Amino acid sequence: MPQRDKPEPVAIDAPIGARKRAELAFQAIAETNELSLLVPAIWSALNVAVSTRKTSFHTPMVASVDGDGAPHVRVMVLRGVDAIRRCIQFNCDERSAKRLDMRPNAPMAVTGYDAAMKQQIRLEGDYRPMSEHDASAAWEVTKPMSRRCYLADPGPGSALEMPGAGLPPELIDRSPTPEESAPAQAFFHPFHIEITSIDWLYLAHSGHRRAQFRWDGTDWNGNWSVP
Repeated sequence: MPQRDKPEPVAIDAPIGARKRAELAFQAIAETNELSLLVPAIWSALNVAVSTRKTSFHTPMVASVDGDGAPHVRVMVLRGVDAIRRCIQFNCDERSAKRLDMRPNAPMAVTGYDAAMKQQIRLEGDYRPMSEHDASAAWEVTKPMSRRCYLADPGPGSALEMPGAGLPPELIDRSPTPEESAPAQAFFHPFHIEITSIDWLYLAHSGHRRAQFRWDGTDWNGNWSVP
C-alpha cells in the first residue's frame, strides 16, 4: 500500500476555530519540557485567550486587597496582553469598589483554570494605571455593548429598590450610539497588572506538572516544582 504523507502540524496562526486555537496554544505549554520555552508559551496562550471567549482564561479571577488588608476576588475579562512589558490589561468602572483597591503599586493576583485543558495559570504583579493616551485608545476599541455598562446610574454596587442594571431605559435592549456612549468614557478605567511571578500547573494522569517563575528585574528565573 502506498504510504500516506504525514499531516503537517496545525500552526497556531492558521485560520481555525477560536476554541481550537486556544487548545493548540495551551497544548504547546503542556508539551514543553524546557523552562526557557515555557514562559513564552504561556504569554502566547494568554494572548490567544484575549480574543477567545471559549477558553476560561478569557475570564480569569482577579484579586485585589483593600485599604484594610481584606482580599477581594471577582471574575474579569482579559482585554490585552503585552509579553514585552509583562503586562495584562483589564477594564473597570471608575466608581466601582475594586477601583479603590488600585492604589499606586498595589499588589494584584490573577488565576485562570481551564478544566478541558487541565491547566491553571496564576499570575501576581502590581497595579499600573494607563496613560491618558493609552486609555483613550482602549476606549476607541471598546465595543458599544461594553461601553453601555459604564452608563449605569448610579454606579456599580449602589443599592436598588428593584432588580436592574441601572441603565437608561432607552438602552435596555440596544447598544448606545457613539454620541450616547460618550459620557460613559469618564467612568472607563482600563489598567494594567505588571506581572512579577508566574505559577503554571498541568493536571495529568501520568503525574501533575508545575513550574514557577519570578522576574528578577532583567529576566525570568524559574524552576520545576512539586505540584
